[in-house]
Amino acid sequence: MFFRKSVRKLAIFACLLVLTLYPIFTSQIEIAPFSVANTNSAPIRGTMSPYSRSASSNFLFVSSFEDMKLDGWQHETGATPSVVSSPNYSGEPSLKSSAASGNQTDYTTQKIIKNLGLLYFQVAMNVSSSSTGYFGLGQSSSVFVAVVGVEGDKVVAGSNLKNLQTVQSLPTSTAYPKGWVDIWGMIINDFDSSSRMLVFVDGTNAISANVSVPSVQNYAGALIETTKGISYYSSVYVTTMFLPSYSPGYNTIEGYGMGCCGVDLPLPSFYNQTATVTLKSWSMPQNNIQSWQINTGNATFLDDNACAGFFQLGFDFNSGGYIAPWYVEGNNCEAQYFDGIGGVATPTGSVLTLSIVWQSSTKHVLFNIVDKTTGKTFSESIAYSGSAFVSALTQFEFESYAKYPIAEYKANLVVSGYEFTKVGSSTPQKMNLSELYPSLVNAPPTWDLTYYNNATAGYQQIST
Repeated sequence: MFFRKSVRKLAIFACLLVLTLYPIFTSQIEIAPFSVANTNSAPIRGTMSPYSRSASSNFLFVSSFEDMKLDGWQHETGATPSVVSSPNYSGEPSLKSSAASGNQTDYTTQKIIKNLGLLYFQVAMNVSSSSTGYFGLGQSSSVFVAVVGVEGDKVVAGSNLKNLQTVQSLPTSTAYPKGWVDIWGMIINDFDSSSRMLVFVDGTNAISANVSVPSVQNYAGALIETTKGISYYSSVYVTTMFLPSYSPGYNTIEGYGMGCCGVDLPLPSFYNQTATVTLKSWSMPQNNIQSWQINTGNATFLDDNACAGFFQLGFDFNSGGYIAPWYVEGNNCEAQYFDGIGGVATPTGSVLTLSIVWQSSTKHVLFNIVDKTTGKTFSESIAYSGSAFVSALTQFEFESYAKYPIAEYKANLVVSGYEFTKVGSSTPQKMNLSELYPSLVNAPPTWDLTYYNNATAGYQQIST
């Protein structure tokens, strides 16, 4: 997980806040120091690792059903589930679960490591007003220990199906696909009756519910259950990596607003990270507030979570059809703008390719953005004597010094061709969906960072 922070406001506060909010991770989390600069300076970036460096304590279970298979789910009771292409979650197929023959349950223990203190999950659900469906952690294929669900027109959560509370009504005005609700859970497992589950619905700028889950220490897998009608499930994640995060007070408006999609564990050493993005539309009341970028880091960055070895390449969405491309050169987390903070014009629908390349023979890192629509290229090479890259992610971001409500900053882009090239190879490899996960920090319900791996459509990131 990566934060980008303006030096103009709250810089020192940010250094302290993350450590305060996540005391359980203070041994792994570190925010890069911020320096004082003039009010015309570029934003700087802080860093925070999305996962523990202890590989034995990390796991990521992903179930997007893109292969039209059950992705590790085992049918337990009721009708046999099926994977269908409609309804789909912004391109991701869904698991169809019908209670026509009694309660329909599916269970998986795939990749899930037991006896951990902090877990996250995400599920997208499409449930009609006459149906009920549930998802959560189970101690077995028939017993939930932490559960969320949809009952008609409301979202519910609890420790099991006999102890449910209403979280809220189904949201209506969000950026998520019609008919779908996105629900996240953050499990704080104290291994006793004080364990809690924080629930988020269609956004992470507010905690929707704080639910007691006294038996969650007994979790062993993930469980789906439909007890009435037909429910559809998609975009399922269970992991130790940050999915939803809420940092109250970090931003003076609705939420800091950061969303990324990254890898769960260090990748094989690579030297080139490339992504192609199509800028479908954007409308900004203020420049240099909302941005999109690719990020990469070497082993030093992963070990220390500092600016050293941390590289970014991206652009701000500016008003009037402009973007402002920039890069971060791996030593001070400060953005360097290729063409000034005002940026350059590019039309709606323009296609950009962004690449961060380690040139080992010359000991340089090359930052390169090609606007395939206008023919413009933005390029910079910096000296670098470090090692190969081992981490990669994309990031959609909103700055804390915005003057207007976050919903007034609107952007819609699609990412495709997200690739890396391993050391010793000349052939790019597409990021495997099983290595990718979404993460949202204080992101409002006007954001949709739908992550899917369709080779044609890519994945869509929307703030609207």
